[in-house]
Amino acid sequence: MDFLIRLKDQFFSLSASRKATVLILAAAVSGAVYALSIPVRGLDQTPLYAKLSPVDAAQVAEKLRNDGVPFRLTNGGQTVTVPSKMVDDLRLRLSQDGLPKNEGEGLEMLDKSPLGMSDFNQKVGYQRAIQGELARTIGALENVLSARVHVVFPEESPFLDSQDGARASVVLTLRPGATIDQRQLSGVVHLVAGAVKDLKAQNVSVLDGQGRLLAGGRSPDGIYGQGNELLALQRDAERYLEEKATGLLDGFLGMGKAIVRARVEMDDKVVREKSESYDPNGPLRSEQQTSGARTGATFVRNYEVGHSVKEIVASPGAIRKLYVSVVVDGVTKDDLANPGARTYTPRSDEEMSAIETLVKQTVGFSEDREDQFEIKNVAFDTAQRDKIMAEAVALEAEVKKDTMRKEILNVAARVASALGIVFVVILFVKFLKAAGAADTADSAARMAAAPALEAAPAAVGLAAPAPPPALESVSAGAATPVTAADRAQAQATLVEAARKNPAGVARVMQKKFAPRAS
Repeated sequence: MDFLIRLKDQFFSLSASRKATVLILAAAVSGAVYALSIPVRGLDQTPLYAKLSPVDAAQVAEKLRNDGVPFRLTNGGQTVTVPSKMVDDLRLRLSQDGLPKNEGEGLEMLDKSPLGMSDFNQKVGYQRAIQGELARTIGALENVLSARVHVVFPEESPFLDSQDGARASVVLTLRPGATIDQRQLSGVVHLVAGAVKDLKAQNVSVLDGQGRLLAGGRSPDGIYGQGNELLALQRDAERYLEEKATGLLDGFLGMGKAIVRARVEMDDKVVREKSESYDPNGPLRSEQQTSGARTGATFVRNYEVGHSVKEIVASPGAIRKLYVSVVVDGVTKDDLANPGARTYTPRSDEEMSAIETLVKQTVGFSEDREDQFEIKNVAFDTAQRDKIMAEAVALEAEVKKDTMRKEILNVAARVASALGIVFVVILFVKFLKAAGAADTADSAARMAAAPALEAAPAAVGLAAPAPPPALESVSAGAATPVTAADRAQAQATLVEAARKNPAGVARVMQKKFAPRAS
């Protein structure tokens, strides 16, 4: 604190010209430090939102610009980056304002409906609100990046006895590497059908980002609908068995050391079986006795006949036959005798038999169904896989290198900024000290040159002018006349002062002998 006080005193003790020089120098160095800190701010940017639509990007950018938040648009305007420390706070603030809207406005747009809207505008607004809400809900799924929903309501008319129900189309954009199975598609279809009045599930079509039909398009009551459903069940069963067996083999053989393919034959018919059975040993139902003179007593007994009816209904989708094919790679090891070379060793018969037994138990192999199973041990061509792995490793190394480079530049820029600030402080201190020393030397020169300046006019035969106010205090105490020894001593002092500080002595003499305005 004392240092700052002394620094302030030195600054205010400077002349006006030197104060201006200090301020100009401070502004120049501050600008240099600011320019040096620009890379630091550029490297400290983190994506706030990515893959925004043009409308959402414009709204987010306008909001950030109005709030004075520094941001940048990258990736063709689809990504908004902001300083890392502000990401969480900005997401909360923007979510309070309903940004980004992603797939458009939802039911909140009905709150903005002006008075006096026509019936047609009200219907269109409700339709857009339903589409926006459904798109938001579907877009919140884990493997869905975004969704668009289009709903068509039938036109009401009193002249039509029957009308088709509502229809809907959904376009899904999946996240990179993500897939969607039949159960998830069924969930999306029933979600849309349940949210719209008079909308049946068979009237909902689902497409992916490439325009491929994922669900809908045909009536499930017809032949094509049943065929598609059965084909989807067959694919799901095959995929399930393959993933189950592959996961088992990858556990002890290694990743990519085995390939499993399954083909499932399913019953595509609805089977109804009805059987009736009778029990001859049924309970006694009635008994009748008659008597005659000749025959005597006669008994007639009626027994209840046991009767049962059983009906069995088998839905399509049962596995009728299973085909499983397994290909297993051998063991590849580095050849110690030849560095850089690798040797291939086939699997033993015991290993292949153990693998066959494990896979059969995993997929549910049945000899009663006459399932077929085939297993082979072949050498895999790993050139393409090794190339992909090498490229992945190289890409990862490049990403790490780029990240490290950015971190180094960030640290270097921060260190340079700190050094620039330290340099400014040191430069100011030195400049102020030098300026203070110069002012002190000027004062000393005035004090030392005062007697000589008083005697100089007399020595050259000039009339001594009135001393300036700065020297009155020096000459006021001289009550005795100036002697020759005093003049010699003053001249020597003046010469010494001029040698040490010629500029200061020149200014003093200029002020001393400058003609004064009358």
